[in-house]
Amino acid sequence: RRVHGGIHSVMSTNNEALVEASSAAIGAVFSSAALYPLDITKVKLQSCHDKQARFFELMLRTVREEGVMALFTGLRPKCLESLLSTFSYFYWYSILRHLQKQMKMTSTGASLLIAGVAGAINTSFTLPLDVLTTRLQTQSSQHKVGAWDMAYKIFDESGLLGFWRGYGVAVLLCCNPAINYTSFEMIKARAEALVLARNPNIRRHGVPILRAAQLFVIGLVAKAIATIVTYPLIRAKVILTSTPAKRSASPPVDSISEVQVVKATPHIPHSMLGVLMNIFKTDGILGWYKGCGEQIGITVIRSALLLMTKEYIQAFARTLAAPA
Repeated sequence: RRVHGGIHSVMSTNNEALVEASSAAIGAVFSSAALYPLDITKVKLQSCHDKQARFFELMLRTVREEGVMALFTGLRPKCLESLLSTFSYFYWYSILRHLQKQMKMTSTGASLLIAGVAGAINTSFTLPLDVLTTRLQTQSSQHKVGAWDMAYKIFDESGLLGFWRGYGVAVLLCCNPAINYTSFEMIKARAEALVLARNPNIRRHGVPILRAAQLFVIGLVAKAIATIVTYPLIRAKVILTSTPAKRSASPPVDSISEVQVVKATPHIPHSMLGVLMNIFKTDGILGWYKGCGEQIGITVIRSALLLMTKEYIQAFARTLAAPA
């Protein structure tokens, strides 16, 4: 009987993890596709060393020089990356969180550690797609290639390890979703407690206690906190993953929309600390936060959409699975 109960517990945990991961993955694809033109412009701005570059100016110039479809370059690999990375993260996060509850580790530090470990596992498998997407988003309009050609180009430059370029800073950035989702769960728990205190009869099986607008706002706040704390690492990662391992012999580009990495910076370091020091020397501390406002705006809305969608899909799936 004890063995049967243990097997049932494992199966229940696995099913719950699959539901949570699947609902989050659907939300991630939806939010990524909806905000992709803004996202690609943000990545170009982050990797650009031109101090005069502005977000909407960059977007308009891209459309003027390359057409509207240029704002959707790399959309398919981005959606695939969002699907796989979010599913993987939430699956492992759900499994580890269940173990955390079984071991009665309820501290904030334990929650952050669990989220960080889940992020590190996820990054190890999904970073190649992230590197490929970033290179597609920041490539020169004069030498545009598709996803397969870009993958071959990355392999030709530095072999298989080229797909894990920036792995160190990517692992460090695992603290971003850790801070984000831990903050979300903590704020949501407080908000639910307040709602239940005012109206104890609101709890119904399979129906979220909080409304969509409330979940959206909580998602906004949680992601804003995580983004501000980790932004210098985010920009360093974009620069590392958008820069070829081997310097091309072609002349530097002149258009802002082609991302003036080579033009504005004669030597681009190949380490996180080197990139951060290089930015500090040229632009000061404010250079670490170039594009931070746009990053917060886009990622906060995307994360809020993801979490709101996830909560409702997850609640719907539980309703379907519940006995009549």
